[in-house]
Amino acid sequence: MATPRKLPPGIERRGDTYRVRISRNGLKRSGSFDDLDDAIKARNKWLAESDGDIDHRKETTAALVKATTLRDVLIRYLHEVTPTKKGSKQESIRIKAFLREPFVDLPLASVSREHIREWRDRRIGEGVAPSTIRNPMSLLHRIFVYARSEWDLSVENPVGGLIRPPQRQPRSAPPDDHLEHLLIATAATSKAPWMAPWIAIAAWTALRAGEMRSLRWRDIDFDQHYIHLHDTKNGTSRDVPMLEEVEAVLIGMMPDDRRNSGDFVFPASSDHSKPMPLMTPTVAFRRIMERVATNHPGVQPITLHDLRHWACTRLAEYHVDALDLSITTGHKSVQILRRYYNPRPEDRAARIRERAAGRKAAAS
Repeated sequence: MATPRKLPPGIERRGDTYRVRISRNGLKRSGSFDDLDDAIKARNKWLAESDGDIDHRKETTAALVKATTLRDVLIRYLHEVTPTKKGSKQESIRIKAFLREPFVDLPLASVSREHIREWRDRRIGEGVAPSTIRNPMSLLHRIFVYARSEWDLSVENPVGGLIRPPQRQPRSAPPDDHLEHLLIATAATSKAPWMAPWIAIAAWTALRAGEMRSLRWRDIDFDQHYIHLHDTKNGTSRDVPMLEEVEAVLIGMMPDDRRNSGDFVFPASSDHSKPMPLMTPTVAFRRIMERVATNHPGVQPITLHDLRHWACTRLAEYHVDALDLSITTGHKSVQILRRYYNPRPEDRAARIRERAAGRKAAAS
């Protein structure tokens, strides 16, 4: 009795036929043969074609990497990928800043860690904020990863493994009722009186500036008492409950014919169909804060984004736990939310002592 022939890898017997399946380096071939020798010949041919294809790819990729500069990659990424991102404006600014660096005109394979390290150390020496160095480095890292995975540019990532400057301590901005009153009163008599309701809403909803700018009247449900956000930083929608004070401010500033309309709550000038320009709120708030600081020397100045710190801290008292609060504020993790929860130590101590006293009273 003849010993059955051992089948090579990639070949299996199915009844009276032989099934060949080859999947190698992206090349997939399959077929059925009545004769084992024919199946083996097909298998060997397809493997040889796969090897040849790999060699061709390597030669083509090597030539492409040699002919491509980092500038070419940055410009292509800027035109093809950046516009698809929510933070496209900021990313464009960072890429254009890199385009002014001499090393971007080197062939892609010639850009080394030393070039990125020198750039990093120079920026540190210039005294810029750590995030102003970390964010561009992370962006450049992502661009190299994308070029390798999507454009088949097999080149070492020079940013990988490099140490980023350590982050600064999180900013702390405890809520300040007195300062809020001063800001609203000053805004009401300024060239940007719309900043008065902006401050009142932002300080009690934790809406980001971009979310405030994109807010439309139809997004506000006055019957169910919440704001529906479509356009958020994280690219996901969320619903923000309204306290009575916030709802009163919105009702007070809403024209009778705008409820449920697509008009913006904070529009561009007199055109209610267009959102407010990106930097307008930041500039307006800075001027109002300067006026307040000038007229009240003891006041500690804050930024527009600090209003989000105020709101996160204030709203914590009205939520069940940190998870519940993060649903309102839109934070992806409790760790990030922790940066925005800035209670005063004396307030925390008072609340804890009040709860302790309540427990003692209940136990007695």
